Amino acid sequence: GYPVYQDGRVRDFIKAAADGEMQLLTHCNGDAAADQLLRCYRAAEIKQDLRPVMIHAQLARKDQIREMKRLRMIPSYFVEHVYQWGDTHIENFGMERARHISPLASALEEGWMFTLHQDTPVLKPDMLHTVWCAVNRRTKEGTLLGEEERVTPYEALKAVTVNGAYQ
Repeated sequence: GYPVYQDGRVRDFIKAAADGEMQLLTHCNGDAAADQLLRCYRAAEIKQDLRPVMIHAQLARKDQIREMKRLRMIPSYFVEHVYQWGDTHIENFGMERARHISPLASALEEGWMFTLHQDTPVLKPDMLHTVWCAVNRRTKEGTLLGEEERVTPYEALKAVTVNGAYQ
């Protein structure tokens, strides 16, 4: 609910990565954090294609996904949030907002790629379970959380293979 860095500092980080021709991978968990990263990346006026990555992008909205596509910023979703903490997200955010965590299908609707990752050591590595989460979107209690954000097994496998390699 609060920024770790102010915009000026975020722009400095972005410019330092660009000056060093380094890929920028930024942990961004809420929609306000996504707004800040997108705003600062635009303001930094990066010319080279660094394939920046928004790590988690958990609550990214469709307008933010469109902006990521425009900036060529790749969202990398920790979709296992749906299974591991989906029931808690329903309690904390309400069903309407919680069902849009890790908006995979929204990225595809916007014509943009995404990758899937795990947050080891938070969870043990198990990419097949991550693929399962992307396809099924079931919480530990069995609730279907965001049916409209499900993807096919093929799209989930692409996210952890060819899209990951491109990223």
